Amino acid sequence: MAFGFGGSSSAAAPIAAPVANPQLDALKNEVRKELAIAQAQELIGKINEHCFDKCITAPGSTFSTTEQGCVSSCMKMYLESTEIVSRTYIARVQKERAAGAF
Repeated sequence: MAFGFGGSSSAAAPIAAPVANPQLDALKNEVRKELAIAQAQELIGKINEHCFDKCITAPGSTFSTTEQGCVSSCMKMYLESTEIVSRTYIARVQKERAAGAF
C-alpha cells in the first residue's frame, strides 16, 4: 500500500498560471531598486573606509597627487574584485540550482 500526500490518484492537479498583478510587480520593482541603492551605498562606504585608511596617511583639507592616485587605484581594484566575486557567486548559485541542490 502506497502512502503519500494527495491521495492515491495518479492524475496530477493542473497548475494554474500565475496571475498578472501590476501592483505586486510595481512593488517588486521598487524593492529591487531600493535594494540596489542600498547595496551601492554599502559598496561606496566600504570603498571609502578601506581606501581612505590605506591611502590617506595625514588627513588635511586637500589630497596630494600621491593620495589621489592611491585612492583611484584602490577604488578600481576594490570594484574589480567585488565584480569578480559577485560573478563567481552568481555562477555558483545558478549551477547549484540547475543541479537541484537549492
